[in-house]
Amino acid sequence: MNSYNYLINKPLLLILIATVTLFTACHSQRRVIKAPLKEYGADYLFEKMEESKFHFETLSMKATIAATSNTSKESFNLTGTIRMIRDSVIWVSVSPGLGIEAARLYITQDSVFFMNRINNEYAVSTFSFFNTQYQVDLDFNILQSLLTGNDFDYYESTKFKASYDGGRYKLTAQERHKQKKYIRSNSDARRVLIQDTWLNADNFKIESMNIKALENQQRRLQVDYSNFGKIEGQLFPQRLSFEVFMQESGGKNHKSSVSVTFSKIELNKEVAVPFTIPDKYNRTEL
Repeated sequence: MNSYNYLINKPLLLILIATVTLFTACHSQRRVIKAPLKEYGADYLFEKMEESKFHFETLSMKATIAATSNTSKESFNLTGTIRMIRDSVIWVSVSPGLGIEAARLYITQDSVFFMNRINNEYAVSTFSFFNTQYQVDLDFNILQSLLTGNDFDYYESTKFKASYDGGRYKLTAQERHKQKKYIRSNSDARRVLIQDTWLNADNFKIESMNIKALENQQRRLQVDYSNFGKIEGQLFPQRLSFEVFMQESGGKNHKSSVSVTFSKIELNKEVAVPFTIPDKYNRTEL
């Protein structure tokens, strides 16, 4: 080859070498990532996921909330504050703008309390509210886990299949039951989840979840986490999005989306969760 042809073909040669090197490196990385799955299976992922779990006693954060629905063709944007006392209370205050509180939620293990400050109304319900309003089957612990990017407490971790999917770990369960010692009611016993969970291959934080109820597979909840940042040494997703998909018997699809961006996150500080209903408020239904 003369010098002219060498100069022309040298960039092509460099690109070829770089491509082969990159492919080899990626292939080696996949082998390293997949190796523990062959030896330990899902147990390995659950152990790592537990190590990366976000721990808190109290949590307070500002939230920017956007929601849309293809059914009602409506959308809204809100700002608010979310405060949590672990395993006890989830408190939410929302404002449509100008800092004027419009509504307040007070959620416990058993009940959902709602106060509408615009219409001077309040309501008391159970988690059936979420089933009716958003077509998702929730309890307090599931909601708490979804808001913090953790796996569900008190649910079985057996019968999971572990795999490697597009650069992430994946855990799949066709039937995930609540542990018997934590079943509080018949609805708890009936709640059986079909669940897919995708984990970041480096830090084992949950990046996505897809959840269906075994008894109603025509609706599902997709949750995605992003913008992970360190909060007192722990990784926490500062943005999450929920998408609820439901199919009617006629085949019509409904989709509702909610995205939440967190800021001003404070961990393990004393939080106030006031919820006093004024005497002049009228009781209504959610």
